[in-house]
Amino acid sequence: MVEQMQVDLRWAQQHLKLLQQLQPYDRSTVLPTIEALQRSMNRPKFSQPQGFRYQHQGRVAVNLIAQVSPILRDSAGNPIGMIGFYAALPGTAPAVATLHTAVDWLRRQGCQTVIGPIDGDTWHRYRFNLGPHAKSTFLMEPTNPDYYPADWEMAGFRATATYHSKQVSDLPAVVRLSAPAEQRAHSLGYKLRPFVASDFENELRRIYDLSVIAFQGNPFYENMEWSEFLELYSPSRPILHERLVWFALDSDDQPVGFLFCLVDYFAAAKAMGGSRSVWAKLRFLWHKRQARAVNFKSIAVLPEHRRASIGAALMHQGYREAYKMGYRIANLCLIHDDNPSSKLDQEQAKLIRRYALYQYDDRHYLPANHEAKNR
Repeated sequence: MVEQMQVDLRWAQQHLKLLQQLQPYDRSTVLPTIEALQRSMNRPKFSQPQGFRYQHQGRVAVNLIAQVSPILRDSAGNPIGMIGFYAALPGTAPAVATLHTAVDWLRRQGCQTVIGPIDGDTWHRYRFNLGPHAKSTFLMEPTNPDYYPADWEMAGFRATATYHSKQVSDLPAVVRLSAPAEQRAHSLGYKLRPFVASDFENELRRIYDLSVIAFQGNPFYENMEWSEFLELYSPSRPILHERLVWFALDSDDQPVGFLFCLVDYFAAAKAMGGSRSVWAKLRFLWHKRQARAVNFKSIAVLPEHRRASIGAALMHQGYREAYKMGYRIANLCLIHDDNPSSKLDQEQAKLIRRYALYQYDDRHYLPANHEAKNR
């Protein structure tokens, strides 16, 4: 029942159709355009991505793509295998069968370690959303039907890295409490400056240069070429606010850290329905006015400049600007559980969501009937 298929335009079209069918199970999903989906699926650095799908009674029930990382290696020097672009209708057996087929293929490619869900690398969509799902979704947050993690666990996957998001609802308090950190950074010779939108590409290059150094120690991190980074982040230009992106400079005016925030235009992005038509853009503009929060997406400080309150100073600036712009909520997004940046909320944030990246472990495989069954 599991088919092996070429990852091409036809695959992307079928995948998008399956995502549309999944909307009753994942009402928070923001559908991608077919062009964006194709670009993400067929990145040049992956020489032979392999698609697998499970069909039952003429209907596609599961889609996923298996890829061999061109960079990541396990402790024995073997390439790491990745399973991503995962979409599955309810039914444990099809999910287990398709995941096992993908794992078997990756093992034949020399991958002893298999992780997922990860759409190629950690620059793109990865991790499962574990909930709770009562709070509103924020822009660029991974979402999925709530049965996905259980299906992967049934197939023998276990969480190998865990993450969380928090929310600050009292911005004046966190601004006040973080002010001493900003003063300390300034006393040590550091200063902050905002992003210059008129110099967009050069400013983005500065963020890229800092990222590839500062993020090296992150779990399963691999570098991205500048050209791909530019293509990935250029679409953010229309919604980027200079007052929400900041650089930290040393005494020689060299960038040593950055904070990247975006207004939470989730409702506006969802209203576009995966289209870029004129009407979709008008729907975006109409719903854009509903935004009430700012997403603190990324913060980075070069290793040799850590422990100088730079991260806290950047967060202070972000909190302050968000409040001055009229926003009352800050979403602290997708933080690794062991990352010290989780403490930059001055104990003012509440946990809103948890996430996990999974790794296959033969010892935990629970056999399942490979005939399709409904929940």
